[in-house]
Amino acid sequence: MGLLMIGCGSVIAAEAAGGDQAAKEKQMEKIGALRARVMMKLGDLQKLMDSNQNGAQAGYNNVQWLQTKIAQATQKAAAEENAKPAEMKNQAVLDNLTKRAQRSAEMWVEFYQKDWTTYGQKMSDPAQTLAALGQVFANVANVETVWARSSLDLELLISVLTAVDKRSDDLKVQASAVLAEFNKTLATWEAFSKE
Repeated sequence: MGLLMIGCGSVIAAEAAGGDQAAKEKQMEKIGALRARVMMKLGDLQKLMDSNQNGAQAGYNNVQWLQTKIAQATQKAAAEENAKPAEMKNQAVLDNLTKRAQRSAEMWVEFYQKDWTTYGQKMSDPAQTLAALGQVFANVANVETVWARSSLDLELLISVLTAVDKRSDDLKVQASAVLAEFNKTLATWEAFSKE
């Protein structure tokens, strides 16, 4: 009877070890899936926050081009109107051209000093957080294998990756809102240029 109990104990221990191995494999699969998802999200966030990739720099360049185009068009139209004989000049047209040129200049100053600067400042915080998340992610990825080999609790790694995953979602919302706000300003310029 004693040998039977020892034999059963060995079988139970082997089954428990196999169960532990299966649980560990599931945890490693979860870590791998989380790692891949976070890596993709961090890459997407990098693009979202990069003004060259998200369209903000192109928008800035377009506003600068529109302002120059408006200024040149109003100057040309005013010069043509002023070149007419005095009795043919239309003062209302000249006044409107002057107002348009002034409004364009004021809008440019506001855009350059306020809108573009505000965009940069508001995007700075999520960009810094993204850089910090990237470091956390890199550190977790670096220790993942040795962590598992050391028989440390894999749930801790899962919780860290889950936290990075959630924070990256929060950053996407924050950066998207900043970009949407900036794009409204660009739309204002597009509309003004067509007046």
